Amino acid sequence: RFGSRGKPTKKVYFYSSPFARAEETALKCLEGMRETGEVVKKIEELGLDVQDDVILVDGLMERFFGRLDGKEVCESMQRRIV
Repeated sequence: RFGSRGKPTKKVYFYSSPFARAEETALKCLEGMRETGEVVKKIEELGLDVQDDVILVDGLMERFFGRLDGKEVCESMQRRIV
């Protein structure tokens, strides 16, 4: 839906846990959306305003890692320090 001046009225936000690998995935999704002509056209048709930033939310972090619980975490699973 567009406002009276033809501007997008629906904002789209990307949320991620603060783990590096999760944030990287969200950023890659944003990048893919911006680089794929078909997707860009659909976003415009739907009147979406995709925000550039990924919002990091502590509550989205995994709580259990199965057999990896208690083990040293690799770099991709470390928490991003802001």
